[in-house]
Amino acid sequence: MSKVAASNQKTFIGETTPRDAEFWKLSASMRDMRDLEAFRSFEELRRSHIEGVDYRVEERRGAINLLCAAWHGGRMELGSDILANAIAGERFHYYAFSALIPHSGRGDHPLHITSSRFNEPRLLRIAEASDMVFAIHCCSTAEGSRRIFIGGGARDGIKEGLIESLRAHDFNAGADRLFPGLHPSNPCNRGQRLGVQIEIPQDYMNWLLAHDERFDRLSTIISDYMAALAR
Repeated sequence: MSKVAASNQKTFIGETTPRDAEFWKLSASMRDMRDLEAFRSFEELRRSHIEGVDYRVEERRGAINLLCAAWHGGRMELGSDILANAIAGERFHYYAFSALIPHSGRGDHPLHITSSRFNEPRLLRIAEASDMVFAIHCCSTAEGSRRIFIGGGARDGIKEGLIESLRAHDFNAGADRLFPGLHPSNPCNRGQRLGVQIEIPQDYMNWLLAHDERFDRLSTIISDYMAALAR
C-alpha cells in the first residue's frame, strides 16, 4: 500500500513561496483554539472513546534508547505517524496515537489534545525511559509553505544541528518561534535529555507522502541524525 493510500489523504503538488504574514495569523488562531478542545487530559478522552474503534495506540522498542513519536497521528495530523514510523524503523523506539474517527475539516480534530496535556500512560512511560524524544507533528500554515519548524527543549546545540543537517540536504528548516515546544509537560521534553519537536506543514506532508524519494530522504536524514546523537 502506498503512503498516500495508507494516510487516506489529499495530496498537494507544486511549490509556491510561503506567505509569512498569513502563516503567523493562521497559527495564532490555532493557538487560541487550544482552549476550545474537548479534552484536557488523556483520561478524559479515554472515558468517552474506545481504543481500537475511535483511536489506536502503537508502540515498539528499538535497539537505540531514543524515541520517535507522533501522538497526533492518524486522521489528526495526517502522515505524522507514518513519518515517525519510518524514522524509527528498528533503530529507535516508536510510539503513535492515531485517531481513527473522521475529521470535519474545521479546527482541531475532536480527539486532539494539546501536547502539554497529552498524558497517555504508555507514551509517558517510554518517553521517560528514553534518552531523548523526537516528536513529529503537522501544522497548518499558509498554503504552499515548505519550511520545517524545529523546537523542543533539547540543549547543547541539538536543535541547531538538526536544522543545519536538513538545510545541508536542501530542506528549508528553521527554529519554531510560535510553537517552540518548551513546556515541561510536553512528552517531547520527558526524555532524560529532553527532546526535539519537528513541525511540518500539513500540505507539505501531503506532498512528501506522494513523493517517495523526498519522503525517504527526509526520514533518513532525521534517523541518521538521531543515531549520531547516541554515539
